[in-house]
Amino acid sequence: YFPVTPSLDKVSDDHIRNGHYPPSPSTCPLCLEAHLKEAPARKNAHPQGDPRIVTTAALDVIHLDTVFLTEDAKGKVQLGEKPRRSDKQGLVFADEHSGDIMYYKVPNRAWEYVRNGLLAFGDPRGSIKKCCSDRAPEFKKALHDMLVAPYGATPGRSSSHGKAEVSNRIVLELARRGLLQSGLCLARA
Repeated sequence: YFPVTPSLDKVSDDHIRNGHYPPSPSTCPLCLEAHLKEAPARKNAHPQGDPRIVTTAALDVIHLDTVFLTEDAKGKVQLGEKPRRSDKQGLVFADEHSGDIMYYKVPNRAWEYVRNGLLAFGDPRGSIKKCCSDRAPEFKKALHDMLVAPYGATPGRSSSHGKAEVSNRIVLELARRGLLQSGLCLARA
């Protein structure tokens, strides 16, 4: 059984070519279907971002978070707060300066996978200067191994880790749009 893909006849070609980014739920039925209904992370009081984080070039400061994709009772894929055995998990990297975001699928939370993700996002060694993340032990060990200065945030507090939480949401919404456009249901993420 494959769900019917929403009609994109009235959606601009530019919007489709850009991968439905930025999302436009008011004019695109696919964006509306893929749009998360949960409230986004609270905006920082400083419109320019956290005043303690100063960046002048790409990879000066990156944000790192673990994302758990879980299914709700209706089979819709959503962000999970705590890992379960059935969850799909990955790492989300976001560059403070350029705004680039990368999702890196991992089988578990071992520090070696975090290091491999850091290499994939900021290759070669030494290109990433600082990393803002929660204080997960696997992050600490990987950052130490890569000689990246950690910049700690409070786990689960969007006010201190909001950039990573927003990046998680963008990754999930883009994945949901891709699934819907390909004709697959959201439960396949």
